[in-house]
Amino acid sequence: MSHTNILGATKVNVGTANPADQGNALTLTVVPFYKAACADTVATAIGTVTVPNVGTSALIRANIINVFDGASHLQESARATVVMIVVVRQAGANAVAAIIPFEFSATNAVTNVNQLVMGTIATTAAGATLTTAVTLQAIQGAVGVTNTFTILVAATGSAAYTTLCAGWVELFNTGVGGVTFASAT
Repeated sequence: MSHTNILGATKVNVGTANPADQGNALTLTVVPFYKAACADTVATAIGTVTVPNVGTSALIRANIINVFDGASHLQESARATVVMIVVVRQAGANAVAAIIPFEFSATNAVTNVNQLVMGTIATTAAGATLTTAVTLQAIQGAVGVTNTFTILVAATGSAAYTTLCAGWVELFNTGVGGVTFASAT
């Protein structure tokens, strides 16, 4: 088993020898992101997904941690969130992307395909708590050209503190000339 340090990396490709292979068929790409001082309740871009004008599809998994980062509340609470997104496109048509709904317990059932919170929280004694919402910006770009959309994360605290938002996106392509992800950091 080998280990790869991805801190400071722009992307790590698994199953391919060439780091420039992001977007090739049957590749898994891991791209880290980091955003500091995200305002409470404000949707912040973690990155942009690009879908070329070819027949392609991809599965994206965003692994997100939001942590209070204000001086008086540093590391008081952290929420881990996992989101899966499916992307598909036919050449000459616009791309379509959707958040995959999860239902994993009676108390945490989520069925809204436009917004998903799946995760858990760790909070210090008497600490403020966090919720996280993940949304997708509308597809940008005309039929017949490259399309893009942005993955947005909004953290809302039980008190209005800033948070840092970090993690990584895993992108698995099924088609040649496929989907790519660029971190907003």
